[in-house]
Amino acid sequence: MLYLHYLYGHLLGENYYVLKSKFQYHVSLSLTRLEYEKKRDMDLRIKELESSLNSLENNLKNVQKKESEAKVAAEKTTSEINRLKEEVQGMALFLTI
Repeated sequence: MLYLHYLYGHLLGENYYVLKSKFQYHVSLSLTRLEYEKKRDMDLRIKELESSLNSLENNLKNVQKKESEAKVAAEKTTSEINRLKEEVQGMALFLTI
């Protein structure tokens, strides 16, 4: 009887260690999976932010290009206005003579 008790206890102890080992394996596997998912989510977020940044940089370049074109157009218009003013003053001077 004592032997059976020992054998039963030994088997229970053995099962405990097997179960503990399996549990530790699954915990380790779950932690690894969790870290992978966290990294994957961060990689996705980083890619989204990089894409957004590229889009904003392209928009900024377009705005700067349009601003430059507007400045050139404004300078041309100002030059044309000044030329017309001089022409009108010349006509006015000619008419007064």
